[in-house]
Amino acid sequence: MNGTHIPWRCSQADHHAEFECHRKFTSINAQLVCDKRGTVMSMSVGTAGGNCDATVFRHSGFAKRLEAKEWPGLPAVTIRGISIPPYGVCDGIYPCKPYLLKPYQGADIYLTPIQRLFNYCQSSTRQPIEHVNGMLKRRFRILSRQLELWSIDDAVNTICACVILHNLLVARGEY
Repeated sequence: MNGTHIPWRCSQADHHAEFECHRKFTSINAQLVCDKRGTVMSMSVGTAGGNCDATVFRHSGFAKRLEAKEWPGLPAVTIRGISIPPYGVCDGIYPCKPYLLKPYQGADIYLTPIQRLFNYCQSSTRQPIEHVNGMLKRRFRILSRQLELWSIDDAVNTICACVILHNLLVARGEY
């Protein structure tokens, strides 16, 4: 899971600061969750770009499903008799929750070899979402330039449509 900023021209001057992201442009923060093939399994779109990924996650339906241990289509896995529920794999900015796999924090010199190996494997697991975020913006150029749609609803609908089209292309093997 990861968030990506979609540039958007904020039409309301009083909300401009709310939509300004850390990169100093106005945007809509879109949090996407994908599987290893690159199919987007969940999305939370429409949050102001000024919110960090952790805030978007906290208010998302995906967080609520993980909290309730409900994730349709992803059953718990049993390893050596232990039932392991689905986890969200995320970067270090997300909150510490028992259902999120975050990397160990700190400089590598302070981490044990096992912690460094975990961080390497955890980072490798996150590569598909990084790839999806980049692919969406390359495949649908409208998402990499400032959306000229004045309505937040129109902008959100455009982003969602692009994600749905992306999933259809992945299903057809056009990844």
